[in-house]
Amino acid sequence: MSNVHILFTLLNPSRLKASLLVFQSIRIGFPTANIIVYVNGLQYNNCRPLIEAVFQGAKAKHIYIGLHSHGQWIEWLLARESKPFWICDSDTVFFDKVEDWFAGSPELYAGRFEPQFWEAWTQTIHMARIHPSLVWFNPQPLRAAIRAWPGKHEFFSTVQFNPIQWFVVPEIGCDLRFFDTLSGLYHAIGGRVFSEKENEAYGHLFCGTYIHLISEQHPNLREKHDAVLEKPELAKSLWKEQQQWYRENAVKPEVQPGC
Repeated sequence: MSNVHILFTLLNPSRLKASLLVFQSIRIGFPTANIIVYVNGLQYNNCRPLIEAVFQGAKAKHIYIGLHSHGQWIEWLLARESKPFWICDSDTVFFDKVEDWFAGSPELYAGRFEPQFWEAWTQTIHMARIHPSLVWFNPQPLRAAIRAWPGKHEFFSTVQFNPIQWFVVPEIGCDLRFFDTLSGLYHAIGGRVFSEKENEAYGHLFCGTYIHLISEQHPNLREKHDAVLEKPELAKSLWKEQQQWYRENAVKPEVQPGC
């Protein structure tokens, strides 16, 4: 039986419904798995009875932890887990079972591909990655692959390398390159990308738990999210809409803004 780890972060009480969205369908995606929820630096103690009831309804265990970034949390999981496991965002909707997709697989990790794009809120180029909204990890061989990278010149064995956590790379005359969570890993060793059929098994809200912060740059997104919160089945169409958004905001490597 596999483990599914979920980081529950509530930045604003108005987004509570988005932060709890996945628990309406988590047992569609993972009918028999052990589900562990990490309540991430919760500041709103009045929400505890409600969120704990939701976790219990989904037959999920929960742990209260100090505030962690997504990357710090994933890094901690990869360091301690010995068997393959999943991570899942709390603003996700499942339409089909995914639990056994990679049972016995030799892959290192797998997830949905996010291409490089320009992002208006942070004014950065987001580098391509495997998106951490839903990822399967094979921790022991993955740790070995990370330790072995780059394997080209001994000099780089002393250079800091962080494939899991987010970081930015400044360059004079160019826009910041933002390597969001897991982006460094993808650029170092690649990754198994979900197929179109696999992508159809779930929907994920862009910025679902912090949409209140980016409404100026993405004025119509909150309305779409609120519709999904009322009718989760509407998330079925999100992936195709998101692919179109990526195309509209693509950054060609040879012609990048600010360079």
